[in-house]
Amino acid sequence: MELRTKLKEYAAAKGWHFVFGRRDYQNLYEVREWIQDEFKPYGEGVTIMFCDEYKRQRDGDYIKYKGTFMVLTLSSLDESYDDKREKYISPLELDLDVMHDRLECLYDIESWESEAEVNFFDLNADGAFVYYNLKIHK
Repeated sequence: MELRTKLKEYAAAKGWHFVFGRRDYQNLYEVREWIQDEFKPYGEGVTIMFCDEYKRQRDGDYIKYKGTFMVLTLSSLDESYDDKREKYISPLELDLDVMHDRLECLYDIESWESEAEVNFFDLNADGAFVYYNLKIHK
């Protein structure tokens, strides 16, 4: 099954909105404004998974995928870092661990690295940025 479909299914199961596309198409204007516009229809507490187009490489009997995505939750301006960490970031990190384990059933995960994001671009959006390298036997 295509990687994009698996990521979208996981986002839907978590109740997250899913945005997929090439970075240059997503960033036709300032990335900050673009992300802000994606959150505009929703209120505090909504989560969006922004998934960049991945690189797909055929390597012998394997297909390799290399890419990034971020999962952000809209938070309140009045919350402290500790509150944001406890309420938004830590639960997302646990969700990403589960996502890793589910993907590991289908793909060989060569690397999976996440980085916490707090108040991303001053938008009061908190979550994590993920870098991954996966491969699957064809």
